[in-house]
Amino acid sequence: MGKAPRKTEGITFRLEKDTLDSLKSESENKEISLNTLANQIFNQHVDFSATAGKAGLVSFPKALLVKILDRFTEEEIAEIAKLIAQTEMADITYIMRRKFDLDSFLEVTESWVRASGFPYHHNVKDGEHSFVIQHDMSKKWSLYLAKLFEYTFESLTTKPAKFSATGNTVVFTVQT
Repeated sequence: MGKAPRKTEGITFRLEKDTLDSLKSESENKEISLNTLANQIFNQHVDFSATAGKAGLVSFPKALLVKILDRFTEEEIAEIAKLIAQTEMADITYIMRRKFDLDSFLEVTESWVRASGFPYHHNVKDGEHSFVIQHDMSKKWSLYLAKLFEYTFESLTTKPAKFSATGNTVVFTVQT
């Protein structure tokens, strides 16, 4: 059984010609309609961009984060992840979803991954969420993310999550 159709409404916008030309080009490259691209852009704004700054999230070049993490031992990275999980993740999730539970945290995670441009897969089967996030940012970034998710899940569920990581990818499953 498929998803119920979402209600839509029409609206007209006036855009600068260069902006519209860029959007048309992008929609052609992605082989999607301009309307679909516009919906994706608006959804991304509402879902992530409008609240990310308020929640304390900022953008940095990947290379900067990799260089910073390179200076820490694996034990220090695990401690940093624990600190962020315990002091920041609830606030970030509350700002972005107005609640802090496992489902809202997973929504924020997917929004962040999508906004970061990382290739990823998110599958849900029988209440089990499986994420594969390919960040291409080093083994230490994989360790940081895996530990951040692990410590955050500890505060949200008693069900054990499973983690694995490579130098460029983090995989986890968690039951809701």
